[in-house]
Amino acid sequence: MKKKLYYPFYDEKISKHLIKDTFNNDCIGFWFIGGDLLKRKYVFKHQEIGDSFKILYPLLFKKSKLLKKVKFFFWAIRYYVPNINQIKKYKKEKTYKHDWRITSHLLEPIQSDYDNSKKLYVSSDLFISNKKENKAPHGKEMEAIILVANLLKDLREIKFRMGFMQKSIEYGWLKPNNKQDEYIQNKLEKYGWFSPKIDIKNYLLEKKSIYKSTDKENNYFSKFSKKNITEVEKIDEMLRKNYAREVKGKIYGTNLKDLVYLRKKINPKIKFTFYKLDKVENKILKKYKII
Repeated sequence: MKKKLYYPFYDEKISKHLIKDTFNNDCIGFWFIGGDLLKRKYVFKHQEIGDSFKILYPLLFKKSKLLKKVKFFFWAIRYYVPNINQIKKYKKEKTYKHDWRITSHLLEPIQSDYDNSKKLYVSSDLFISNKKENKAPHGKEMEAIILVANLLKDLREIKFRMGFMQKSIEYGWLKPNNKQDEYIQNKLEKYGWFSPKIDIKNYLLEKKSIYKSTDKENNYFSKFSKKNITEVEKIDEMLRKNYAREVKGKIYGTNLKDLVYLRKKINPKIKFTFYKLDKVENKILKKYKII
């Protein structure tokens, strides 16, 4: 009887292969398999990251105690993302042919720059949950960022970016932008797949906000079929309510304290940079000496 796969699963063999052949053993890495986003029934992006993190964190913590520094780090979850023609073929024949080099995309919560060991990328996805614990006052996700920063001997910059899947060295066809999320939600019907910004400012204080109804938002919902729009609206409404509860009575966003904590715990010689800051966000980060 064929063993049922539970995604994402840790592929230790591929992890070791990449560490040896791609990074010449000067690396710590964790490679997970996320399967085919078309064929899988339910996929909630941040649960996927959370499930892989439960496996990764104890291993990362153990390696941090060895006090051996390396040049590179990777934590990647590989997914297959078919194009429109492949989707049509699958709906008719329940199968499709694909070149894994094209359909493969990498979700990389924490990842060294492949060409520059001085730079580390950190995904905005890690700022979603951050459950507080005694030894992790801002969540184990923040502790993981600190552990990785301390393990990298050449590190000079941490760039915080949106949690889009990356095309990587040779993989992928989807560009890492908002249209990627729309494609996965609308064409693959995976409504729990979204990439948030790091929440630096309180969006409810703005006239135009992603957490307030706008013509732009209504146009976004119009891209979904009538059958599926209810599910998208349910997720959207849940996020709105949660956000309003968290920022009630506050001037700044939900993640500012996390960034202050990271800045305090990570070597000040390592600079922090961010993906597309606006004037308000830039002012806040400078005020709190994060950048």
